[in-house]
Amino acid sequence: AMTLDGADVREVSEVWKRYAQDGGKWQSSGGRHPVRWWVANDKAHSCLLSKYFKDVANPNLKHNLKKYMFKWIETYKPKTVLIPETAVPCVATISEKFCPVLKTIKKFRLLGYRVKFVIVYAPLEQVRKAGMKRALTEGKPYSSSAYALGLFAAKKLYKKFRNTAEFIIVNNTWRTNQLPDQLSWRAYKQVVSKSIWRQIREFG
Repeated sequence: AMTLDGADVREVSEVWKRYAQDGGKWQSSGGRHPVRWWVANDKAHSCLLSKYFKDVANPNLKHNLKKYMFKWIETYKPKTVLIPETAVPCVATISEKFCPVLKTIKKFRLLGYRVKFVIVYAPLEQVRKAGMKRALTEGKPYSSSAYALGLFAAKKLYKKFRNTAEFIIVNNTWRTNQLPDQLSWRAYKQVVSKSIWRQIREFG
């Protein structure tokens, strides 16, 4: 199996580790011909250089990751490709303009893959706690502002592909040594509705 995920790239990037994960500062010897060197600090207590991810890493990472990953997929043809995807934004599935993930789905189908969806639900508090913890250890800034949009996007994709693709909806409560329970489509719709209204109240 192959995983198409930016986290894999960050794990092996020395540049990411230096500037976005561990942190530190440049020091200079001073004088007429100063020499600079990097002094690493201890593990950060908050997200480091959030603009590094937004302005430097993400614009280059996303484009090149998909570009080279699809070349590798076409060359090696792995039987399974796992893609962690929030599908945000996806406000309507009538075109790729309103739902960019449709382009990825189309690409895999053209390559001969049978696309399957696993929709993973977890309560906002649980997601927020895990996201902040990951921000401290991996250096990728976390925001819960798109939480409800992610649930809504999955709902739109289910409606579009439910007759042509397999869907599994799970309630990820992260119980030790236990598989997550499955959610029915009816229960998931109720969860999405409550989550959207909750975020509207939060940001209102």
